[in-house]
Amino acid sequence: MKFPVKVMSKGQTEDIQCGRGKQLSVIEEEGIVVWKVVSS
Repeated sequence: MKFPVKVMSKGQTEDIQCGRGKQLSVIEEEGIVVWKVVSS
C-alpha cells in the first residue's frame, strides 16, 4: 500500500491535512519539498 506523495515547490512549507484527516509532514529532501503522510 503506497501513500500519495506530492512534490511541492521549495518554500511552500505549510502543514495540510488530507481527506482522511491524516497529517502531512513536510520534508526537505535534496533541495525539494516532499509531502509525506505521517501518523497524527
